[in-house]
Amino acid sequence: MYLTYLLKCRPLRQYNKEEVRAFSKPFLIQQIKTIQPKFIVCLGDTVVQVMVDDKEAHVKNLRGSWHVVLGYSCILIK
Repeated sequence: MYLTYLLKCRPLRQYNKEEVRAFSKPFLIQQIKTIQPKFIVCLGDTVVQVMVDDKEAHVKNLRGSWHVVLGYSCILIK
């Protein structure tokens, strides 16, 4: 299992959310490929939106069923 948030650290001051998400995604994908989990747990709208590549995606609309992300089974929580 791989349990994750998208951002590995959060800036102390205001930041451009889209730039930070775009910067963080390749690191997240590399971690997933390295760990090769049996399934992924995505916590919150931010990581869900990045992982399913849909800025309008919301956990509340997608939770309760399994999804496939990067070839891995994925459950959405929060």
